[in-house]
Amino acid sequence: MRWLLLLTLISCMSEAQPTMRIATFHGYNNHNVIAIEKLRAAYTAIGFHMLIVPMPAKRSLAAAARGDIVDSELYRLGDVTTEHPTLVRVPYPLLKIEMTVFSKDQNVRVDGWGSLRPYKVAFMRGFSTKPANDAGLDMMQVTTVASGFKMVQAGRADLTIAGLVFGKNITNRLGLHNIKPLSPPLTVNWAFHYVNEKHKHLIPALVDALRKTDANSLSEPGSSLAF
Repeated sequence: MRWLLLLTLISCMSEAQPTMRIATFHGYNNHNVIAIEKLRAAYTAIGFHMLIVPMPAKRSLAAAARGDIVDSELYRLGDVTTEHPTLVRVPYPLLKIEMTVFSKDQNVRVDGWGSLRPYKVAFMRGFSTKPANDAGLDMMQVTTVASGFKMVQAGRADLTIAGLVFGKNITNRLGLHNIKPLSPPLTVNWAFHYVNEKHKHLIPALVDALRKTDANSLSEPGSSLAF
């Protein structure tokens, strides 16, 4: 009887406040923590619980596109709707991410993707590799961003690419102080939240809630979130 009452209570709570299951490709890194905080505030404001479901990068995007075990993707850089037309972008930026080249060689000149052609570049599997492929780069795909830094440290790659602050945190955490960020950033990107098309009716309310979140923090969209 007690278990029946508990299950009934849980069921009622679930009906009163539905859950948005959000896939993400890193778990809890620096980028995701801030994106999660912003989205949690926004989804709470429109009456939703939020459940984070970490997955490998490609699987995360594919699962969000199917909309079966998750309902949305935490964020992606650029537009993923051509490859995944069932995903709909929430047209309000969560993060500004400065994609930066890291190397032990501070004499490497960064001037677009093509300038990296002479080097072996460690790049995380699941990130869009089209610009790198178009530039004809010698790429080594790794399973995590941290693995890219370890490849550089071991001399198996010359360069790796990461968000500026995230990359600095990795070098500090792993004690790789001889690996430095190079200037200027390779690209400056805005990251957007994507929902499965069955939830697109939530987008106007979600955008409004995100705007209010930034207004309450006295910041421009993503302005304090340059990584």
